[in-house]
Amino acid sequence: MFFKRLVPILVLVLSASFLIPAFASAQTTSVFHDGDRVQSTVNLNVRQSPSTGGVILGSVPVGTQGTISCNLAGSTACPTTANGYTWWYIDWDGSIPNGWSAEGSSEVDFLTKVASPQSFIDGDRVQATPGLKIRSTPGTSGTVLGNTSAGSVGTVRCNLAGSTACPTTANGYTWWYIDWDGSLPTGWSAEGSSEAPFLEKIVTSGAGTLIWQIKKDGVLQSGSSVVVNANTPDGQSVNLTVPAGTYNGMSVG
Repeated sequence: MFFKRLVPILVLVLSASFLIPAFASAQTTSVFHDGDRVQSTVNLNVRQSPSTGGVILGSVPVGTQGTISCNLAGSTACPTTANGYTWWYIDWDGSIPNGWSAEGSSEVDFLTKVASPQSFIDGDRVQATPGLKIRSTPGTSGTVLGNTSAGSVGTVRCNLAGSTACPTTANGYTWWYIDWDGSLPTGWSAEGSSEAPFLEKIVTSGAGTLIWQIKKDGVLQSGSSVVVNANTPDGQSVNLTVPAGTYNGMSVG
C-alpha cells in the first residue's frame, strides 16, 4: 500500500524536474582582468550595482571604451556574477558615469578587450606628482620603499624589473619600474589615469648646433656657417639665415 502511494509521488517529482526551464549560466572564466581596457559591442547599460535590478546610471553606445577599475568597486567583489552575467566595475571614458556593466554570456559578448596605449617606453624620463609611492612589487599591497616629493624625476627601467612584466597592471593601475634620481629607491610606481596622472613624460627640447656650409656659385663662402637651435622633439620649425647672394640660380636677399 505504501509503495503504491510512493510511485505517483516519484512520478510527479521526476516530471516536475524536467519542466524546470534551463537558464543561461554565467561565465565562469573571464578573459578580462583589473586594469584592462575594454570596448562595448552593444548599447550597454551602466548600473549602480551588479545586477539587472541595479539602478541604471547611464548607457554606453557601441564602441565606447573604458577601463576595468575594480579598485573603485568598494566592498563588492569584482568581478561578480548575478542574473546569469559576469559584472565588472568600469571607469568609462568621457562623461559616461562609472559603474557596473555586464560582460555578456557564454553566447553573447557585450565587452571586448582592446589594447591599451602605452604611455611610456623603457628609458623615458618621467616626473611624479608629490607623494607617489615607490613599491617593491607592482600593486597596492607591495611594500612601500619610499615616496616622491615635488619635482621628483626618474627613468623608466623595465630592463631592471627582472622576470616581472613591465609595464604590468594590478589593482586598477598600470605600474612601471622606475630608477628615481637622487636618494630615492628604485621600484614600482603607478602611472595613474588620464584624468589623474601620477607620472608625466618629460619631453626635452634639445638645443643643438648645426653647421651649414653656404656656397655661392660653387665657392664656399667665408663665415657662412649658421648656428641653429633645433627644437625637434617639440616639432618646432627651424629658421635658417644665409647671406644675401645667388645660390644655384636662386637669388636671396
